[in-house]
Amino acid sequence: MKRYGGDLQKAKRVLLLFTALIAVLWLPVLWLGNEIDSRTDFFSIPITWAYALILLPIALTVVLSIARRLFEQANR
Repeated sequence: MKRYGGDLQKAKRVLLLFTALIAVLWLPVLWLGNEIDSRTDFFSIPITWAYALILLPIALTVVLSIARRLFEQANR
């Protein structure tokens, strides 16, 4: 935990930053999915949901693994 200042509050802020970053990066994916889906009828599943089904588990895995490491280091 030394790398993040050694306190739990700093680890929480870093975790919140990573979560906000993923949320901000997620917005263009949703916008692009809506644009593609509204202009084509080729998809039986809206492209936004296809992106969500693929990318959301990956994003959650990354955030949870970072959170687990930060809190393990904070509890040492």
